[in-house]
Amino acid sequence: ETGERLICLFEMCCKLETEYEKVLPFYSTSLSEEELNQERVRSTELKLIQNTLSSPSESMFWQRYNKVQLEHLCLKLYLKQYLDEVSVSDESFRQQKLLVVLSPALQELYANHKFA
Repeated sequence: ETGERLICLFEMCCKLETEYEKVLPFYSTSLSEEELNQERVRSTELKLIQNTLSSPSESMFWQRYNKVQLEHLCLKLYLKQYLDEVSVSDESFRQQKLLVVLSPALQELYANHKFA
């Protein structure tokens, strides 16, 4: 019943369509030229990315690249942790019971600098 009613309404609408509506069934876009250009660029970029990822050798390249990026971040984190452990803050120097252990090379440098 609902389907038949829809078909009837469709036929009535077809009779009332103007020639312009019959020739151009789709309405023109409401996007500006700039938005259309951006959309074209975006779709081109998506196609390029899809084509790039489809190649096995390029896929391996991106896997290696990402692995290097992760290793780089890890190394930066390890360096920061190391420097935090090695560094002595001003607050530590203000405490009375501070024990500073220097490597032999630093002890020699400190001794030469202190007495020079």
